[in-house]
Amino acid sequence: MSHEDVQTLIEVAKLAEEIDVELKIAPFEKFVEPPGSATEFCLGGPDSNQRTKIHLANFLQEIRFNPYMPGDPENIAILIQGQEFRYEKDRSEHAILARIYPEPKSRPVILVSGQTAKSNRGAVHYLIENYDRALRKKFGNEKQFCLLIKLKDPTSYGYKSARLERDLTGIAFKPLK
Repeated sequence: MSHEDVQTLIEVAKLAEEIDVELKIAPFEKFVEPPGSATEFCLGGPDSNQRTKIHLANFLQEIRFNPYMPGDPENIAILIQGQEFRYEKDRSEHAILARIYPEPKSRPVILVSGQTAKSNRGAVHYLIENYDRALRKKFGNEKQFCLLIKLKDPTSYGYKSARLERDLTGIAFKPLK
């Protein structure tokens, strides 16, 4: 586990304590409960976390990640309706930040799926910094959301450079016909 991943888990633990919920840390292969049975933070990209891969396939079908292939310019790009958000080492990286309710009245799944551990940490930082004043105001406590978070010049500005790149909620959660 990278240093950034450890720091991200610490941030999630602080958030859980702040909102007074019990935190259980489980590797994705050991967490076999159905989504929505408990509030879940699912961290990591689809290549490193099988549960993320399954959540993306089941709940965010319009969002895909290219596989990890070093040297390929489309390496770990996030694909959204034909638009590509590329990982550019030391220049920009992205993460998906989503709150998913698998079933009506279920507990939320908070999905943080970045191109790197630093973008995961940036997305969690964005969530913590913006939940009360922006996200809760726009989505309340019960609505799903899906956001594309961007870190610009992360080598110079770090994970705290996380900014909202695009609200993908309307794309990710199309109304059922």
